[in-house]
Amino acid sequence: MAAMSETSNVVPHLSAAYTPLVTRERFAELVGLPFGVVESQCDKGYWPTYKVGKYSLIAPSQRR
Repeated sequence: MAAMSETSNVVPHLSAAYTPLVTRERFAELVGLPFGVVESQCDKGYWPTYKVGKYSLIAPSQRR
């Protein structure tokens, strides 16, 4: 039982490389641009995007 209590205090460590991701729609709201403009810029590679399943997400903290 002592071994179990020792491991129950373990907190998962998030990597320092964790980057929050937002949808294209939410990113457009955050930067104040129309959705169509953000969508075109993503397609041209102006914003760093990541494909997660069927979603294309933007990492706002990695803006170029």
